[in-house]
Amino acid sequence: MADLTFKNLSQSYFYKTVFQNLSFELNFSSLVMIQGANGAGKSTLLRTLSGLIPKKEGEVFFQGKAVSTSRFLQALCFLKPDRCPFYPELTLQENLHFFARLFHKKDFPLELKEMAENLKLKPFWNIPMQFLSYGTKEKIGFLYCALGAKKIKCFDEPFSGLDFESCAQINHYFQTWKKKGDLVIFSSHQPPENLAWDQILTL
Repeated sequence: MADLTFKNLSQSYFYKTVFQNLSFELNFSSLVMIQGANGAGKSTLLRTLSGLIPKKEGEVFFQGKAVSTSRFLQALCFLKPDRCPFYPELTLQENLHFFARLFHKKDFPLELKEMAENLKLKPFWNIPMQFLSYGTKEKIGFLYCALGAKKIKCFDEPFSGLDFESCAQINHYFQTWKKKGDLVIFSSHQPPENLAWDQILTL
């Protein structure tokens, strides 16, 4: 039995159908890629799965039992890396400590400090967020998602705008989360060549 089952999902905008009667199964400890041409509905599907927009039709089952949207969302985080929340006048360090407290953590965890170092974010530690580049803010978004420690992680175009080395690091963390038992779902128009996924959803 699959950990998560989605049955007959349908979504539409302004009377235009984006996808209809979409059914699939997902399991923890796996990396799932959503692929499709531009405008196929990759971001819409991710946002629907994440509860950011309500589904028009369909059901969600966890290990065979129907689940409510609120219960499902408690185990999930969604990230579009270039749109992560932050206070522009605060430094990177101040933002991270603020969001750590929101997740009921007394301090910024050591493993995430190591993650920041691996993503080469330490030089920006004391710089206000408003002065950081697009690519740097993208990498910071992964720290936000890791802070939440959710079992289902959804990423919308996580490799867009990142250099080769940063893509390799993100790939590393995807595999690490997978080994810890998480379900990682991401959309990508052009994924890195060395990325190994377990399942593909094609729109």
